[in-house]
Amino acid sequence: MNFPEKLYVIGNDQGVGKTIVSTILTLGLNAHYLKPIQCGISPYTDTEWIHTITGFSKDHFFEEFYRFTDAHDPSAQHTSIDIEELLSKKVEGDFTNLIIEGTEGVLSPVYGDYFQVDYIADLNVPVLLVVKNSKGAINQALLSLKQLQSKGIEIFGVVINGTKDPILMETFKDYCKIPNIFELDHLEHITKQTLTDAFHSLFKLEQNLQKELVQ
Repeated sequence: MNFPEKLYVIGNDQGVGKTIVSTILTLGLNAHYLKPIQCGISPYTDTEWIHTITGFSKDHFFEEFYRFTDAHDPSAQHTSIDIEELLSKKVEGDFTNLIIEGTEGVLSPVYGDYFQVDYIADLNVPVLLVVKNSKGAINQALLSLKQLQSKGIEIFGVVINGTKDPILMETFKDYCKIPNIFELDHLEHITKQTLTDAFHSLFKLEQNLQKELVQ
């Protein structure tokens, strides 16, 4: 399937698997990686973890624009983020694909009334939403998608992360009117090989899971 040159990976919450999905994409696409705002550095940053697990050279990874030791969302940090300064920061280099990993969820505050969804809209890049497989997944996914769509952001797809659930998948097919819905099965072991295999399992075929629309 065709991937956009730049893809922003965001979740519907914290701890839903954004970094795992970002790693899978970085490996599978031989992509570059950027985490613009890193909150929490112990025992390592997301960039450091992905660098280690992929074995890619350092030139695949861009330095974070902001790095905070505290794991709370950016707006809670002692040092405020200057939004104009954030938007002025760019990445330059020779790359075919760039994976940008967001912080927490779509409505995670960056500073004041400026949220992750606003940052994504200003960057003008397509989004891959990661949703943890749980009973509340469809509710949280629809809320996140609504926020993204309200800003005119292109939705590349949704990844449902967790043990595959046919009923949940059918529910997503019924309610999420987007081109691509992917299922990432539970990974017993996290290695370069299992993540590479997961890439091929997830993305080898375009999965148009919308109901047929009247042409």
